[in-house]
Amino acid sequence: MANDSQSLLELDVQFAMAGAGSASRQGIPTPHEFHRWAEAALTDIDHAVEMVIRVVDERESRELNGRYRAQDKPTNVLSFPFTLPAGVDISHLGDLVICAPVVKREARQQQKREVDHWAHMVVHGVLHLRGMDHQTEAQAHAMETLEKQVLAGLGIADPYHDRCIDVKESHDWDPALPATAAWLRAIHGADDGRRAGRVLRDVSPLRKTSVQGGDE
Repeated sequence: MANDSQSLLELDVQFAMAGAGSASRQGIPTPHEFHRWAEAALTDIDHAVEMVIRVVDERESRELNGRYRAQDKPTNVLSFPFTLPAGVDISHLGDLVICAPVVKREARQQQKREVDHWAHMVVHGVLHLRGMDHQTEAQAHAMETLEKQVLAGLGIADPYHDRCIDVKESHDWDPALPATAAWLRAIHGADDGRRAGRVLRDVSPLRKTSVQGGDE
């Protein structure tokens, strides 16, 4: 676990692929990389926030995509913004569920460095957690512009330069997605918002790593 006392982001990274050993995690970014990319999309915040990134296989991605978006297929990243229930005061921004096989496949198809595509999915997902959208052309332009700025700051080229990817089609966020607490209650039976906001961290036997910035 890496720690940075200056970081305002507390990130819980979970590796939930089938057989989540070293072989299945080959080519998947480290918790420190996930933290760096997520934090890059949060540079203007002035308060501590928590979020979860859950790396899954196609089975779980397909299940969640079907349950919450009526799409019977795995997808690259699902964003679950967190809406606080009344009386609950926590700083949970939300959860990203990223499908490793889909991200790897898309990177090959789009002839991109795999690590760059991972970074793009994290940045894109975090911006959704912060309320950005791409339902209209104006929204899409604003979101893509900010994505490109954040990625450029990470040394990553414009992911839209040849328009080979349309995140509005391949991505996976929808304003109808339930609040994080709601979908966690549905899956894990949490009975209150505070517990629901942390259920993913407590589920066994998932492999989990908490990160608070800094170098590994």
